[in-house]
Amino acid sequence: MALSEGLRNLKVAVVDDNEINHKIMCKILYKFLGLNESQVDLFLNGQMCLHALARARYDLILLDIEMPVLDGCQTAIQIRHPRPAILDVNRSIPIIAVTTNAKEHQRQHYLSLGMDAVVGKPIVEPLQFIGLLKCVLAGQKGGE
Repeated sequence: MALSEGLRNLKVAVVDDNEINHKIMCKILYKFLGLNESQVDLFLNGQMCLHALARARYDLILLDIEMPVLDGCQTAIQIRHPRPAILDVNRSIPIIAVTTNAKEHQRQHYLSLGMDAVVGKPIVEPLQFIGLLKCVLAGQKGGE
């Protein structure tokens, strides 16, 4: 299946404790990828996301790092390491850290935890961000 065909059925988890960031991410995903509300689920912390990963298949996680309850680093670790409550299909899901903590040593740390790419906030170049999403969805890893 071509990537453009797969976007019609894409299911994205946006995990961020800031509702304004939820709105910004949704606006970018809707406008530039053509997604709709039924394709994007919003979570306020990693624990909420893990619960969803136990019940439904996702194609991509956009993950903030600093959040209450369960932060992005611990969320990524729990997704990548054996945890019976998560559906097997979600173990290899692409994870993109979307964070204000995007210095090179931080990026390397996030990648070492199993994240596939890192994007700095605020997102000032939405088309570049969408290009990265498409590369990650096509199986390529990298940074911003």
